[in-house]
Amino acid sequence: MAYGSKKKMKILVRSRKDASAVQHAVERILDSKDHYEIVSLGGYRGEQLCNAVQEELEPFTIILLGRKEHEPCIENLTRINPFTTYIMAKTSKLRNSTLEMIVSLLNWGRAHLRLSTSWYQDSFILANTPGTLLPQIPIHPEGDTYLMTKNGFRLLAELSGIGVDTSSIKDSVAVMFKHMKGKHIVYFDKLRRIELTFERSKQRPTLHNPIDKNYNQPAENFVPVDLNRLLDYNGHVSKLLEGESLKILSRNADKHSKVIVPLSGGKDSAAALIIASQYFDPSNIYAIYVDTGIDFIENEHYAEYLSERLGVNLVKTKADVDKGLLHENMPLPDPRYRWCTGRKLDALRRTVKRLINAENISYIIVGDRDAESVRRSLRPPMRIDENLGLPVIAPLKYWSGAHVILYILSKGYRINALYENGFLRLGCYICFALRPSWELYIMNKIKYFEKIRALRPEQTRLISAFLQAKQIELS
Repeated sequence: MAYGSKKKMKILVRSRKDASAVQHAVERILDSKDHYEIVSLGGYRGEQLCNAVQEELEPFTIILLGRKEHEPCIENLTRINPFTTYIMAKTSKLRNSTLEMIVSLLNWGRAHLRLSTSWYQDSFILANTPGTLLPQIPIHPEGDTYLMTKNGFRLLAELSGIGVDTSSIKDSVAVMFKHMKGKHIVYFDKLRRIELTFERSKQRPTLHNPIDKNYNQPAENFVPVDLNRLLDYNGHVSKLLEGESLKILSRNADKHSKVIVPLSGGKDSAAALIIASQYFDPSNIYAIYVDTGIDFIENEHYAEYLSERLGVNLVKTKADVDKGLLHENMPLPDPRYRWCTGRKLDALRRTVKRLINAENISYIIVGDRDAESVRRSLRPPMRIDENLGLPVIAPLKYWSGAHVILYILSKGYRINALYENGFLRLGCYICFALRPSWELYIMNKIKYFEKIRALRPEQTRLISAFLQAKQIELS
């Protein structure tokens, strides 16, 4: 598909009445009437319906049919066409579904697009392909996937009990699927899988019974997936993802405009910045990094590295969360009192408004993805920020977390070093959202708090208070 195409994500339905029902759903509930291209397949059934699907099928297409309209050949078509999926309604005809049910089907469809993963020869393919789909992939509208490399891979291998000498493993990769209630399934290869649960009440992940009979094969039979091979096999996947994201930008933005990209140092904002630099002139891009004073140290370094490599303008601003904690007697943030988030957003908005006035900014490009939250999944790829009066565009909306890492590496950039240690999320190192059984477990193993104390001795008291609140004892 040519970059710059104005085509939208396709939804294929059997009849015009079905198309009308889907149109009402996306307009009334999703407020996305200009986002989807809803295509009626002429009311055909049987072989004619399959032929009509085949003519319309292209990457990022969802096929919605009623239960009595099911045709096995359609399911076979989606198995061999990347980023396509077939979702069947519970009602006999799609148009008999409620608008809420249709939106739910679309959410499941988008989850299939980002989570479907195949095994081809000796590597993972992060899409449905003519290869073999990985068995029992946990697919859910809130699900996500992650690529685990380097120290993260070694940590998972040690936790799994596979018995592999991890000291000899340098560039191997595993795929982790996030499911519900903290459950994560890790694939080391086609069949060798484990299930981990990250519980906030425990100090390390819970390893469940091995899923497969192949799990206990001799260690010498285990051949890890090589990261470079995975990048090579997924070259077409990266190009399809980039093409879809550039479609979103070309449909909503003038490429000669000046834009802002909030840059946290995490993977999503990094990939959004790279995509933006493929579409806009890098000299017209302003990446904003908000320093809370208690960010992971690597975040600012990564923002500097990526901005310099891309040739974009890096703008730093401070949120002074550290001052609130050290000098204003503010309590440690918690889910009920997220005053830190308020300060960070205020600092970002102040800087955005200043740049809007000084540089004539036209758009804000963000790294929001469906998998991050239900609220974000309901947002269209382009919305208007009423406070700022600017369009906010999310070109990564349909990507998984694994796609994000894949894309960054495929473009020749490194990822934040914390991801290489197994982190799934970044932000501040005393964030209430850090889980004792994963992020804090990793921080303890790599002695991260000792590193912070050495570099920021004035924050020693904060770290002690945080560890006490989380009931963490450093090893």
